[in-house]
Amino acid sequence: MNRFPSALLAASVAGAALAIPAASAYAAESTCSYTGEVGWNVRDSFNSYLLGNIANGSAYKHKGGLDVRDGVQTDGNGKTPALTWPVDSVSSSKISTSGGAHWTGHNLYTGDDLTEVPNNFTLDLDFPNITVELNGSSGRLLVDYTSREYINTHTLGVFQSGEQAELATVTFAKAPTLTASSVDVTGDVALTAAGVEVFGGFYTAGEELAPITLNLTADDGCGTTPEPEDPEDSSGSTTGSSTASFANISSEVSSSSFGDTITQVLSIGSMVGMTGLLFTIVNYFIQSFTP
Repeated sequence: MNRFPSALLAASVAGAALAIPAASAYAAESTCSYTGEVGWNVRDSFNSYLLGNIANGSAYKHKGGLDVRDGVQTDGNGKTPALTWPVDSVSSSKISTSGGAHWTGHNLYTGDDLTEVPNNFTLDLDFPNITVELNGSSGRLLVDYTSREYINTHTLGVFQSGEQAELATVTFAKAPTLTASSVDVTGDVALTAAGVEVFGGFYTAGEELAPITLNLTADDGCGTTPEPEDPEDSSGSTTGSSTASFANISSEVSSSSFGDTITQVLSIGSMVGMTGLLFTIVNYFIQSFTP
């Protein structure tokens, strides 16, 4: 029976430990989200060719040119328009856009059935949803595409298509910082071997394409989330004071009658939870019947 106060103290400490909230691990992370645009028009000479008299001049009954859609904007600058693609999403390693652009030229159809016109351009290239993949000051330009294989201006090639195919490498003047309130950086773009197929063989690997520009503005809340205050610091409690409290409880239980002890057990159990209470009662009966 005289070992009951010690058991009570142990149970109280265990129950109190369960009642104290554990400090959770916390990792600060970027909360930046952006709106803005990616500026890229493929290549000035490409636009000049497709929008000029060579590919869409008087030699052709049906004309093509450049069509933009779903948010892509052009400044309408004659044969060398600038194009901007609306940003759809931004992550630490990727900037995705929406919308699309479609270039066509050299139409071979001479009839009057307008439904036949779209299928008779020997130059036919469509880019929806271009993506800039980031890796420090380097990157890659990825595209969804549909293009016609280029044979010559008098022969129709077959259509080919792909999703998020590598078109070109990007070398930025400086690494984009996607935790800043704004991003304004330009990169040089060079066609890759994989990108040659995307263009239907119209260009060769290594050729320089138009530079690409990132113009992003952060929404409210950009930056690093501050770490929360340490619960131990805000509570003002210390290990020493907790230990003293448990010692006082033990002393009070030792000097009380059995009836008072039961009352204190119930009181302590209500404070530290059912786990500590059950442990106390079971341990008491085990020790009571131990020879």
